[in-house]
Amino acid sequence: MSTYLVRNVTLECGHEVTDVPDTWDVGTDVLCFRDDHWKNGRNNLVSAVTVLTIDTDDGRRYEHNGCGIACYLVGPVLTWEDETYLEVDEDGNEYLVPTGEGEWIPDEGARRVRYVYVGDDTEHEADVADLRPLEDEDYCGGCGQVGCRAYG
Repeated sequence: MSTYLVRNVTLECGHEVTDVPDTWDVGTDVLCFRDDHWKNGRNNLVSAVTVLTIDTDDGRRYEHNGCGIACYLVGPVLTWEDETYLEVDEDGNEYLVPTGEGEWIPDEGARRVRYVYVGDDTEHEADVADLRPLEDEDYCGGCGQVGCRAYG
């Protein structure tokens, strides 16, 4: 199981900023670069903080970057780690030699997850900040389309 926290904030100008640092809290003074708000010479204060928990084992469906198709999480991004052995040459130099074998291990500390679209079997990768949790009534369980009601 892998759990990720994504901090999203709402600025007093109404804009939302996703995946912000832990240091941003209500009252934090930040620049808003959308709609030329920064040109008024005044920063915007953070008016609300939302912490989204994304758990790869929770069975929920998500939407990736507003694409309109529901997806489910498979797990964290995996990295191949070669098995190696230590070899010493006749000059006494040591070096690691890959055995040709290894294993896939979770990329600890990475904020990327593997996901599959509903109705598909191909794995994709996404940053957790680009995922939006969906309720069961938000998408079609058959085709995965957000807003479709064919199976609901």
